[in-house]
Amino acid sequence: MADPAVRGLHGAATIPGCAAPYASLHWRADFPAAAASTADAVTGIIGPDPGRMPLGICVLHPNFSCGPELYGWLARSLALAGWCAVRFSWVAPGIDGTPLLSTGIDLGRIDDAPNAVLVPLLEALAASVIGPALDRDRVALVGHSAGGTVALLTSHPALRASVSYGGHVLVPGGRTLRMEPGPARLVIGGTHDGIVGTLTGTQGSALAKLQATVAAAPSPAMLCVVDGADHYAVCEGYDGSTGRGHLEAPGPRPADEVRAEVSELVLAWLAEHAPPSR
Repeated sequence: MADPAVRGLHGAATIPGCAAPYASLHWRADFPAAAASTADAVTGIIGPDPGRMPLGICVLHPNFSCGPELYGWLARSLALAGWCAVRFSWVAPGIDGTPLLSTGIDLGRIDDAPNAVLVPLLEALAASVIGPALDRDRVALVGHSAGGTVALLTSHPALRASVSYGGHVLVPGGRTLRMEPGPARLVIGGTHDGIVGTLTGTQGSALAKLQATVAAAPSPAMLCVVDGADHYAVCEGYDGSTGRGHLEAPGPRPADEVRAEVSELVLAWLAEHAPPSR
């Protein structure tokens, strides 16, 4: 019987304040696995590796219209590093009311508490079969594009670190959204990002917006620029059928190389700013 390196668990949560049919969120948690011999005889569930407990929780916030499967490569990297990596799928009305895959944002609380999914996710994880294996006081967020913006804007007592790829906090009219003190923030961008510099009605290049975001962030905060990377390079298997990939040309660097570098940056940031308590 082969011992798996990583196992996944599926669950659901309810988003408060949302009317049906948009109140349901579905999640998958990936974690370092125990031996296959420990599998439940009825469900087949294999729990976390006891030697890696308690596991910190890292929530992955997608870009608008990007499915959670596109970030499976990063969830696996995080799980192998000892995290419980949580991806989610939540269909909710967007800015114009059209339903789409959401980043996890509460559009009505952009200046207050924009993360609509973190608390319901933490509660659902705590109530799941892996709940006892989790360290709910060690939480990290990693987001892509608008999901990165959600990660940067989130404040929570357990949140230790946030990472954004291709996300910024500038909004139309020249205003910069306020980031609360607390988590250590890493802002990552690509030299060939053709999206950030063209959207949201704000002025300036992609790099300028990322630099302004880091300048506005409470310390500690850092900017890392990945050479040759485009906006969607972090979406493994992205086919352009949703999202805004048609607005940019692919960067000159192979996307798998970009993802490998981004994974290293994310894991290093979390190891420094959200290490295990023991």
